[in-house]
Amino acid sequence: MTLGFEADAVDRAVHLPDTEDLLAVIDSSTGRVLGRVTTGVEPDAVTVAPNGRLAVVADSGDGTVTVVNLETMRAAPRLPVGPQPDAVAIGGPGGETALVADLGRSTVTPVDLETMTVGRPIRVGEEPDAIALSPDGDSALVADLGSDEVTYVNLTTLRAGPEIPVGVPPTGIATQAGSGGSGPLAWVSGGSSLVSVSFDGKHGVGAAMPVGHLAEGLAIGSGTDTAWVADSDPYVTEVNLTTRRVVESVHVGGRPTQIVIPAAAP
Repeated sequence: MTLGFEADAVDRAVHLPDTEDLLAVIDSSTGRVLGRVTTGVEPDAVTVAPNGRLAVVADSGDGTVTVVNLETMRAAPRLPVGPQPDAVAIGGPGGETALVADLGRSTVTPVDLETMTVGRPIRVGEEPDAIALSPDGDSALVADLGSDEVTYVNLTTLRAGPEIPVGVPPTGIATQAGSGGSGPLAWVSGGSSLVSVSFDGKHGVGAAMPVGHLAEGLAIGSGTDTAWVADSDPYVTEVNLTTRRVVESVHVGGRPTQIVIPAAAP
């Protein structure tokens, strides 16, 4: 898995090699490896803090997270969370709360990145598998693979709201900031469809949008109404979220399960 970001005027990517328990930090302009940092067992997901200084790795094999200082290339002592953590997002006040999806316990666990302490687990639906943040970072929607739901979580109070049925087993989730005067939405991928869920207090669910392939993961371009869907077959599919139409499917080979759209250069 890779995630692009910019810190100290250096374009970098963080990468989790498939067969090693480590995080690799790569200069994406040259391909040079800037550092390798040991993580917990079977690192399965990674995200970077808004300030670009910390990476948080979910270690699926030993139920921990590893917080890595990207300036010193050093890891803090691993922090215990729930079993099989497989997704992580950073938001909340000051962008200092990591929310970790505990696939094996039907909870998400908050981690305070300022104090490096683990909070009380928050009950969500079955098998939480992915997390999307609201544009302001104050709330999250958690994709509950095992119960065909998403769960709203307030990142200020660290309390869960309703579990919202979406009618598909959600394997991916991404945020659309807003389009055509509408508020922010989370789009869920599951089965062969995308389904929208509003971040507002009503948590409205849209009708399923067929994409013609097995929709595994997705990413939405910043400030756009375009989603790219990783199809878990040899294709990625471009979808216009406003017209609700598939634009094209591109053969890429293999079984793509995740996709990232880099932020536009300033």
